Amino acid sequence: MADAKHRLAYALLRATHGDFERGDFEKARARGEEALRLAEILERPSETAMAHVVLLRCALSKGAASGVRHHAEALRTVNTAQVAAHVRKAAEQTLSTMKGD
Repeated sequence: MADAKHRLAYALLRATHGDFERGDFEKARARGEEALRLAEILERPSETAMAHVVLLRCALSKGAASGVRHHAEALRTVNTAQVAAHVRKAAEQTLSTMKGD
């Protein structure tokens, strides 16, 4: 069961790429929230961090200050040694787009 949940979290996060390309931030947010829920249950650091990246991008697009603060803080506290390189890069890039933070 855990393997199926892990695959689902991964697939949801991959699907957000298309959501962002289409400008469908609401769909990306919904997928990101579900992926985050699964990743936290499974204690998967890379998927958890990537879900926060997705949700931070969504919050930034909406100007949702509380969401921006929450997901940015979550990314800043990630143990980068436990996170895949491509996720670290995505987190760094997304955090660097924030103004005055």
